[in-house]
Amino acid sequence: MTIEPKYAPMPTWIALSGMTRTASYQAWADGNLRFIKQPGGRRTLVDVEHGLAWLRSQPAVVSPRTGQRRKAEAATAA
Repeated sequence: MTIEPKYAPMPTWIALSGMTRTASYQAWADGNLRFIKQPGGRRTLVDVEHGLAWLRSQPAVVSPRTGQRRKAEAATAA
């Protein structure tokens, strides 16, 4: 069983999510990630639970080699 932190500093978030620092800040700017300031205002922490839920909600990438893709192409050709 893996325990995920509720809030994490950026390096930990990057390791948990697989996102880059730049992509994480862009997701924050787009309103998809939540950051908080640690009491005292020194460190910025990512809301891990919210961020991972957002990542899980993203659509899956469909490979051009899957049957789903071929079926979709066949349906538009018919």
